[in-house]
Amino acid sequence: DPIESSYRLEVSSPGIERELRTDAHILASIGEVVELRFFRAMDGVKQLVGAISGYEDGKLTLVTPDDLEHTFARKDIARIRIVFFELED
Repeated sequence: DPIESSYRLEVSSPGIERELRTDAHILASIGEVVELRFFRAMDGVKQLVGAISGYEDGKLTLVTPDDLEHTFARKDIARIRIVFFELED
């Protein structure tokens, strides 16, 4: 053992509800449910939840639970976070 004293090793991951920060993260998460938070209100809202249906040329397309499709420029989105919840029957 290269460490002579006692120690505790902890391993962690970004978690199930992690933030998507790069284009690669977004592309790998197509189909996932996310929460978008905007720098300023977009279409009258500051945040929106839906599934990522596409990401191309700096534009993210989101399908909301009411089956509406919205497209936003990445530069207008302050935060993208995967959300985990179970849909009720």
